[in-house]
Amino acid sequence: MLMAQSRKAAIKNLLNRCAPELSDWTVRGLVGSLKIPLAWINEAKVCPNQTTLVSVADIIRSGNSRIFPEPRV
Repeated sequence: MLMAQSRKAAIKNLLNRCAPELSDWTVRGLVGSLKIPLAWINEAKVCPNQTTLVSVADIIRSGNSRIFPEPRV
């Protein structure tokens, strides 16, 4: 479940960074093809400087070892 939350947070972070520059055509593609909720895009347009970050502690608790690859020796 945490993986879905971190994906959601990552998408929202990207939207927050680029929402003011999105054209109508791009928004239709995000909603139609990628199935990103229009509410997320509208939220990002209203508050473009707001960022949603997943903490390192949340990533570690998720147990997703692919995020932190094993060091090579």
